[in-house]
Amino acid sequence: MKNTFSSKIYLLILSIVSINAFSEDIKNVENVMIERYSTKALFRPSIMPTGMFSVASNATMNTNKSNINWNVGSTFGIVKDLQGSASYDGLEFNEFAVSRTINLGLKYNYSSINHLSTSVTLGLPIHIAHKDKSVITDINFGLPAVIYNDTLAGGILHDLFTLTVRPNIACAFNFPLWIGTQVYENLWADVSTSFGKIEMTNEKNQAEWKNVGFWKELPIRLNTLYAFNHYFDLSANIGLKDAMKAKETLYFGLGIEFRGGKIFG
Repeated sequence: MKNTFSSKIYLLILSIVSINAFSEDIKNVENVMIERYSTKALFRPSIMPTGMFSVASNATMNTNKSNINWNVGSTFGIVKDLQGSASYDGLEFNEFAVSRTINLGLKYNYSSINHLSTSVTLGLPIHIAHKDKSVITDINFGLPAVIYNDTLAGGILHDLFTLTVRPNIACAFNFPLWIGTQVYENLWADVSTSFGKIEMTNEKNQAEWKNVGFWKELPIRLNTLYAFNHYFDLSANIGLKDAMKAKETLYFGLGIEFRGGKIFG
C-alpha cells in the first residue's frame, strides 16, 4: 500500500512538472513570434512590437503622365499597443519636383479579441517651406477595424476623417475598405477600394458640401507582398485612381521593406 501511495505522489509531481514545462514552452513560442516577425502577413500583429522597427521605400509610376513618384518611411514600436511612423513623400521624376512634406503618425491598438482588431490612428503632415508658410494644414484620423480568420482578413475605416485647418476650415469623410488572403506560405495579396467620400470645401469662406459615391469615382488597387524572410519583404501593386477613367488613372508600383530590432535578439 505504501509503495502504491508513493507511486501516486511521484506521478502527481511528474505531471505538475510536465505542465509547468509545457507552459514555459508556450511562453517561449510566444516570445519567438514577437521577436521573429512572421513571414505570413496574415499573422503579423496590427501594431509593431515594442522596440522593433521597419524601413520601407516605394516607387509608383503613373502610366498616363509617365511620372515616377518615390517615397520612404519608417514604422516603429514605442510601447505595448502603440506604434509611431514617419515618412517622406520624396521625389517626382520626369516632372522633377521635391516634396516638402513629412508625415508623422501614431497608431494605438485599443482592442484585440478573437478575429477582430480595432485601433485609432492620427496622422500629421508637416509642410516645410509651404507656399503660404503654414507648417500644419490638415490632420488625419482613422478608426481601422480588421476582421480575420486563418485564411482571410478584411478592414475598414483606416483613413476615415481629414480635418483641414488652413487656409480655411474644411473636412472630408472617407470610407475605404480592403480584403486580402494568404495565397501561400510567404505570399499575401489584397484588394482595396472605397465606398466613397463626403467632403466640405471652403475655398472662399463659404462652406459647400458634396458627396462622391463609388458610382461616381471608384479607386481600386491590387497589392501583393512576398516575404523572403523575417527581415525583408518585396511588394508590387497595380491600381486605378478612378476605374471610371481607367486609361488616365492607371498606375503601378514596387516596394521594399526591411525590419530590425528585437528580431535580431
